[in-house]
Amino acid sequence: MTKRIRVSQVTVPLQHEIRQVVKKACRVSGIRESDILRYEIAKLSVDARHKEDVKYSYSLALPLNRGVRYKKDSRYIREVVCAGYQPEPTGDTPLQSPVAVIGSGPAGLFCAYLLAKNGYRPLVFERGKCVAERQQDVEKFWRDGRLLPDSIVQFGQGGAATLSDGKLNTLVKDKKGRNRFVLETFVSCGAPEDILYAGKPHIGTDILRTVVSNMRKEIIRMGGSFSFSSKVTDIEIIDGKLSSLIINDEKQIPVSAAVLAIGHSARDTFSILRERAVSMEAKSFAVGFRVEHPQEMIDISQYGNVADR
Repeated sequence: MTKRIRVSQVTVPLQHEIRQVVKKACRVSGIRESDILRYEIAKLSVDARHKEDVKYSYSLALPLNRGVRYKKDSRYIREVVCAGYQPEPTGDTPLQSPVAVIGSGPAGLFCAYLLAKNGYRPLVFERGKCVAERQQDVEKFWRDGRLLPDSIVQFGQGGAATLSDGKLNTLVKDKKGRNRFVLETFVSCGAPEDILYAGKPHIGTDILRTVVSNMRKEIIRMGGSFSFSSKVTDIEIIDGKLSSLIINDEKQIPVSAAVLAIGHSARDTFSILRERAVSMEAKSFAVGFRVEHPQEMIDISQYGNVADR
């Protein structure tokens, strides 16, 4: 197996070439450039702690030739193991009916994506509309105040995040590789490749809409299906087990299991669960507020005299 190390905190001036970064990473880790098979940018951020000397800070992943030794006395150098994320099996009983995913926000999309990838052909039910139609409805609401209760910022393909600015950073310590899996999936569906290593990865709403649409197409290609304007209005439970879903008060769909990825705004769905005596537990959440400043002011505060760069 190829040994792979990660060299962090490799700082270089704003004006630089990537070859300078590789040379410095090799020097601080005590290896020669000929010792590495290739290099990969693992992370890139701006070090602006000293306004008079703003730098770029890289972390490089370096696969090494067999038998190569490196410095092990630095906290900025460590050996890493590449392991793709795989969800752990939770049962071994064959399913008699399809698995349903209720909601097509980030949680629902990735749940359906993993189910489809593992051959389950999930049925995705979304009370809102597909991303293109939803965008039109939201723009009409912002412009004219015409509200469609099930086609708003909270409901519809992609969830609320699709109509935000698409920030992708999280402070969750993730030893299983889930964050990387999410970012790689986004890139495969049309997101810019730099989100794989940017310190504060960001897609942007315009591109994010395309990414979300491509994820849906990929889920369908792998055997899944999507039903929009399809609201779960009731559930049927027989002998303590979920048996079927009622869609729009008229259609009954047999299912073996259902994943509720409904966000925090589907209060009517929570009422249904309470009426059907489904066990639920409240989860704490934070409420914040946003203070906006001109971009120029923020840049000067953060980057000092190189803000225009």
